[in-house]
Amino acid sequence: MENPIKYFFIGIIIETLFFSLGLAYKVKLINDDKNRILLQVTRHLHRQQISKLNRVLEGEEKERKRIAEELHDGVAGDLAAIKYNLLALNSEDLKPKNSAIIKEITEIIDNSCLQIRELSHNLSPSSITQFGLVKTIENLFLKGEKFYGIRFKFLFTSEKIQFNKVIETHIYRIIQELINNIIKHSGAKEAFIEINYHHPELKISVRDNGIGFQPKQISKGIGLNNIDSRIRFLNADFKKIEIEKGSWFIVDISLDKIVDL
Repeated sequence: MENPIKYFFIGIIIETLFFSLGLAYKVKLINDDKNRILLQVTRHLHRQQISKLNRVLEGEEKERKRIAEELHDGVAGDLAAIKYNLLALNSEDLKPKNSAIIKEITEIIDNSCLQIRELSHNLSPSSITQFGLVKTIENLFLKGEKFYGIRFKFLFTSEKIQFNKVIETHIYRIIQELINNIIKHSGAKEAFIEINYHHPELKISVRDNGIGFQPKQISKGIGLNNIDSRIRFLNADFKKIEIEKGSWFIVDISLDKIVDL
């Protein structure tokens, strides 16, 4: 070897280079492990939060069902018994004025029973299991037209929707709350609802031609807080679109983002 020192330094440089590469790779593995562990912890905490939220929502649905049963079997049953007792009275022995009063009372009872039945169905939408989500939503719009005179236009441009019943219930509750806000606060004559689903994305659009909602009203007093917990459970996006007249809400749900409990 003409210059052994030269080759010695070259060897040192090559060795240092490989050592540096090995060290960098080791650091990368450590960082990858840290990021993986951090991601697992984050997912675990998120799953815990969703699990806790799910228990709250399940408790709410159970309470809704209990109240619905109490209304249907208890109050409605008592009203029906009162009606039958009134009808059992011999109208021939009553003065025309009293007969008119009994007739008026029975009509009030009939109307009350109808409202209780509708309230019971709204509290516990068993029709989701029987008829599916879309049909149940359509029935909700029909009731809105019948009782409140608002014309609902429903456009369903999607694949067939058939999710987990828990997910379907949350979607129904979100739409129900938005419709309730339209009925109670908007003064609208028409409402437009569109559902577009192409797996795994589901988009819900709810728009009306009423007076609209101010930002302060949105945060307080019109029930949107009830939507928030369901939006968080579904890991969805919920936004209000600014329009000149009325209100427009959009809900974007990705089934891939929903935590599988």
